[in-house]
Amino acid sequence: MGRWLVAAAFVVVAACAVNPVTGRHQLALLSAEQEVNLGAHEHPGILKQYGELQAPAVREYVARVGRQLAARSHRPELDYHFTVLDSPVLNAFALPGGYVYVTRGLLAELNNEAELAGVIGHEIGHVTARHGVTRYTQQAGYQLLRGVALALEPRLANWTQLSDLAFTATVRGYGRKEELQSDELGLEYAAAAGYDTSQLHHFFETLQRRERDADGGGFHGLFATHPETAQRIERMRALERARPGGKLVGRAAYLRAIDGIPVGPAPDQGRVVNNRYLNLRHDVGLTIPTGWEARTARGRLLLTPRGGGVAWEARMRTARAGETSQTVIQGLLAQLGSQAKAAWSRHPHGAQVADVEAVAEGRPVGVRITAWVHQGHVVVVTAIAPRVSFARIAPAFDQITTTLVPLTPREAALARPFHLRIQRVRAGTTFAKLAEVDPTPGHDGRWLSYFNGYEGAPRPRANDLVKVIAP
Repeated sequence: MGRWLVAAAFVVVAACAVNPVTGRHQLALLSAEQEVNLGAHEHPGILKQYGELQAPAVREYVARVGRQLAARSHRPELDYHFTVLDSPVLNAFALPGGYVYVTRGLLAELNNEAELAGVIGHEIGHVTARHGVTRYTQQAGYQLLRGVALALEPRLANWTQLSDLAFTATVRGYGRKEELQSDELGLEYAAAAGYDTSQLHHFFETLQRRERDADGGGFHGLFATHPETAQRIERMRALERARPGGKLVGRAAYLRAIDGIPVGPAPDQGRVVNNRYLNLRHDVGLTIPTGWEARTARGRLLLTPRGGGVAWEARMRTARAGETSQTVIQGLLAQLGSQAKAAWSRHPHGAQVADVEAVAEGRPVGVRITAWVHQGHVVVVTAIAPRVSFARIAPAFDQITTTLVPLTPREAALARPFHLRIQRVRAGTTFAKLAEVDPTPGHDGRWLSYFNGYEGAPRPRANDLVKVIAP
């Protein structure tokens, strides 16, 4: 027992490190090298989940801004990676070790390069202050004895546990103290790079307008414990006055850089039009029944009734050579193994269906699995309900599944993504007139005015560049 106590004390001492920002010693269970390795390990998973925006010019523009800020940060020696994610959600985050992400949804909301510098600088601040490492250390404290074991036997390392803790701390957000510190660091780096820091609080004003629409996917996610946005704006204004930085705003350069980026759901995420789910990438349409709620993600649709208790989910992907509906469902049943007891049936339009009795979280459930391969696409439907009520609910599942059909030409047109277009306006042009090309419900002239940073004013300045959304 004494040897373990000595080893534990050794780990604690060895894990003390100097914070690059504060210059103070702090407990950190990850070395700088481990921090970088953790970010590198998580990066492919982030790309798989969100996808990278296929726009090389936009990616390089964002990376150029990021490199300028990183060079003036407290950790310029890190090899930073700046990625634009193909997601409509307004978000930005950073993984430990210098992996910084912004979404195209966030880029669409900003109006100049200085605002972008503030956002990226904020995320670099999380990296330089080692907030991800600090959060990991706090959450992993209870694993101290396991840490000792890893130190004595490195081959026991479990990346899954590391990844889970790191992902929680970065994508979902940090605490009040950490967020405020990153606000200050982001402003400091932007000022050092010559940006007009009076622009930086505008992003938080955008957040304030969008908070009611966040639905758990807003800036740093639902579980963030951020300061109140109104207080944060006032604090940013004070910081801006204290450190005004340079004169670089970069509105025209920024708007030209983002001209043409997609707006709204990605083609493989699909969109809901009236009561129809339309997925252009996988050529699938579906009718959403009254009283059911739809949630979409890349290659995924989840339907749940308002009362809860049951769920219908479709996952879509590209078919591999030789795959059929039958081979797909056979493979799925093989994965389930001995817990699956299949009762086969055949579905309209060539799909294959298997009813399975299984146990989920200790409770007996019935599962109806449907596999449909069509025109090079695979759709796998999993519908689940308590076993005692499965026979009664299964017909409702079937009613949904039978509406799965290829898109009509009209639906394919409706499913195409919208794009951000940059226009130079003439004297007398109103935002109401510019908004006429936008097919998005609720996007009127007043919305477009705020979207362009005009704070509700009815007209843009003559000869100014403005953003509009068009098919």
